[in-house]
Amino acid sequence: DVCIVCPVCRSQRSPFISHVSQQQVADTGGSVQLHCSAPYSTGYPVLWIKTDGSVPLSTGCARILPDTRYVVRCDRDTPTYILEIHQLQETDGGWYQCLVLLDSTTRIVAESEVLVRTPPLILDTSTRSVVVDEGGNVTLECHAKGFPTPRIAWRRKDSRTLPGGKAIHRGNTLLIQGVTRSDRGSYLCVADNGVGRGARRSVTVEVHFQPEVRALKPRVGQALGYEMDLECVVEASPPAVVSWRSKGRPLADNRHFRVSQFPGSDDVIRSTLRVSNIEKFHIGLYECTATNQLGSNKTEMVLFGEFHGDVRRSDIPYTLLSWSDPLEFIIHFQVLPPNTSLPGSQPILVSQPHEIRMY
Repeated sequence: DVCIVCPVCRSQRSPFISHVSQQQVADTGGSVQLHCSAPYSTGYPVLWIKTDGSVPLSTGCARILPDTRYVVRCDRDTPTYILEIHQLQETDGGWYQCLVLLDSTTRIVAESEVLVRTPPLILDTSTRSVVVDEGGNVTLECHAKGFPTPRIAWRRKDSRTLPGGKAIHRGNTLLIQGVTRSDRGSYLCVADNGVGRGARRSVTVEVHFQPEVRALKPRVGQALGYEMDLECVVEASPPAVVSWRSKGRPLADNRHFRVSQFPGSDDVIRSTLRVSNIEKFHIGLYECTATNQLGSNKTEMVLFGEFHGDVRRSDIPYTLLSWSDPLEFIIHFQVLPPNTSLPGSQPILVSQPHEIRMY
């Protein structure tokens, strides 16, 4: 009977760890329980420790840390030491040790892993925006952390197909080869691991290309003394500087000319040259030129004059042919018999309209 309580008998029953919880998996905000059964450990220090920082969380049935998310319970009959962690955070993930101290140099250890399922978070190392010249290649990257490991997918933000014709591309990188201006716009990187709603990031692809210029109406006509708009549409990235010329001379705003720019969408602007109080020297060829750092392009338009009226053949202003500059006029008239008189201002119409082009 004496042997039961003597130190020699106690030493014959050394503590050991018979059971420790297997890997525990829970969502952020959830809870886990870690069990450690250590027979014959009564009278020995038994601790739960977070191994990444060797921080003691409890000793025996008492909590050491003031963090109330940790709860320690004991079953002294087994004995089993239970560590509960509530309101789990991502930092709670890792390895936990159940440790029985036999003396200053000897210990018994068993480990249990806690995995905290966290929603995806896209990392700052991912691409946010990129600029590429038309015809070049570009790589978009998207990296995310979370548990389980997030899966990455790419798609166009405007629901158009990706370069290459696919609707979705899976993987951390999206390679676009031989970039065209139709590839510009926003791309979505979507990270998902089944936890929460996933994460997404918009990546902007800006494509630079030299200007393309076209005339809305290559030929426009107007009578002298009136006004007329000449218009060209410019598509360029970066934005182009637009200028107008006529007969080799640059045009600036004055009483006859006024240039206006109207921004559109997708790197398009509309440039308008208004010619006011048209005179004979305004008739001729006009150039709309657009220039950016990648090059220059232009388009040409013709402003021709128009005369309207009911006149005799002898009234046609043949003197126009003596003007020094190249001219183009369209004269609309009604042909009247040679001896027809015009009473007052009322013409006598006797035939179908005719048109003469004069160059």
